[in-house]
Amino acid sequence: MPIMNIAVILLILGLGYFWAGQGLFSSFIHFLCVLTAGAVALALWEPLTYGVLLGLREDIAWSVGLLAPFAVTLGLLRVLTNKFVPSNLEFSDTANFVGGAIFGAGSGLLTAGFLVIGIGFLPLPPDFLGYKPVGWESTTGAVDARQGSRLWVPADLITTRVYERLSAGALSTSTPLATRLPNLHEQAGLVRVTYEGKSKTTLKPDAVRLISRYTLTADSPTDLLTDSFIVSADGSPVPQRVTLPDGSPPPPGSRIEGVVLNFGPGAKEKRGQVVIGPGQVRLLVTRADGSTMSLGPIAFIGRSSGKTLQVNRYRFDGPEVYAASVGGAADAVFGFEFVVPPDATPTDLLVKNVRVGLEGAPVRELASTAQRDDLVRSGEIIGVQAESVAGAEVVGGAGGPVAFNPTQRQREIISSTGIGITFNKQNRGGLELNADNQVIGGRTTLDPNRIATNLPPQLQVNSFLPPAGTVMVQVDVGPQSRASLLGQVLDAAERILPPVLTDTLGQRYQAVGYVYQDQSKIEIRFTPGQPIRGLTELPTLSRSRSDQSLRLLFTPSAGVQIKSFGLGSVEKIVLDPPMALRDR
Repeated sequence: MPIMNIAVILLILGLGYFWAGQGLFSSFIHFLCVLTAGAVALALWEPLTYGVLLGLREDIAWSVGLLAPFAVTLGLLRVLTNKFVPSNLEFSDTANFVGGAIFGAGSGLLTAGFLVIGIGFLPLPPDFLGYKPVGWESTTGAVDARQGSRLWVPADLITTRVYERLSAGALSTSTPLATRLPNLHEQAGLVRVTYEGKSKTTLKPDAVRLISRYTLTADSPTDLLTDSFIVSADGSPVPQRVTLPDGSPPPPGSRIEGVVLNFGPGAKEKRGQVVIGPGQVRLLVTRADGSTMSLGPIAFIGRSSGKTLQVNRYRFDGPEVYAASVGGAADAVFGFEFVVPPDATPTDLLVKNVRVGLEGAPVRELASTAQRDDLVRSGEIIGVQAESVAGAEVVGGAGGPVAFNPTQRQREIISSTGIGITFNKQNRGGLELNADNQVIGGRTTLDPNRIATNLPPQLQVNSFLPPAGTVMVQVDVGPQSRASLLGQVLDAAERILPPVLTDTLGQRYQAVGYVYQDQSKIEIRFTPGQPIRGLTELPTLSRSRSDQSLRLLFTPSAGVQIKSFGLGSVEKIVLDPPMALRDR
């Protein structure tokens, strides 16, 4: 049922009818207040969201950052106008009714537009209330706003166009809406094209970082859109079908603009992966005539497996294609490619609503798609190079890391999904369980004196379920362990350093939880989407207490070999030989 359409129409008609009864002048004043409140809201939107709201609740920050200033400004303006303009002007009854209805409906249209856009930035399904502003283009397989539905009364589109015109005219600024965020109503729909409608729609600014850029030219658009990763049965390249936002094919002289992004732990989903939808990365370009286009990526470059450094190029050429990290490494690096017309210059990069500056990143000019493909296969294009594949190395000497042999590490470093205790699922607290009573996320605190025994199997909880493609490794860092974080190790380390495991490929894995126990409580934390970023997030340990134990939980990629445990980049324990993690 098209609930959004009905809600928009009722709001417009309701405000039109209400202000028809208040008269032309009052309705006109209210319309000016709404128009001004919208301009103030858009001006404050990014500063307020970046400066305050993303640090509080990133999931609702962009919605609240737009709607709250709009509502507050409108309320203040109505108080001021009622105080300083308390009386109506005299018009005929017909003029009051018709004029009031027109300006009232205009106010309702803008108000509905802001509500639709603001609600659209919430982490909601792509077709929330029956309105899906973007869809999949059948011939190219790309996310395309032209394939989405339109409201019967397109309040979001009209509102966007009104303020784009004002931002380049009467209310012009050095950063107009028309060039800094064109087609705002579409952006709200693009970020909601997520995996199964559930993955993140926004990030904090420090969760993504631009590493490098590259450009690629070719003799023709066909050559530009081919690669050696997809070929026909006879071995000839198969060009990708790509269109510009207006539906036209890329003209001769077009080029590929590539950006390489590092997604940190803060970009991870609840289950530990980084997942990026094709509508969630947008390159803004300005053309020679001054117009701005928002371009979506045609392909992404990333690791193909968590246990190797193999890199591949994947096309966004079909529905439900997403860039997803593999394994459990702390950071995920992707390259995204955009086709840019010859007269266009990149100005901004938007990643899940976060504006990533393009200035200062090195730009590498590539001569051909063949050169690009070679750089992809070598891993160099995203910074994975052969020399980064290091074998296990034991560093000895005073003050250096301790070397563990296989017998020793069985006590402190193990590959296990066991919690170490069995408790009743009805007492799980904030832990999330699957159908087999395995812990898949959450936190809880248990009373060790109330741990039941002889539970029926259907009530027993005693194991974790690591994310797909990973293996759980537990490290005992309690007071009595040789891997303890107490004493000189803890005193010498900055408390902001995270505990990490490192594999022989150089990949680092941050702890994603812990099991802590003393005589009064048992604390369990398992948050694959929120790794532990520093020792301050761990329970406090003391060598004077013999009742404490602490095991850190890691989820490295399946198939890798773990070579060390440490804090940040400082190794504390080196495994000789490395610990091989088999696929589950």
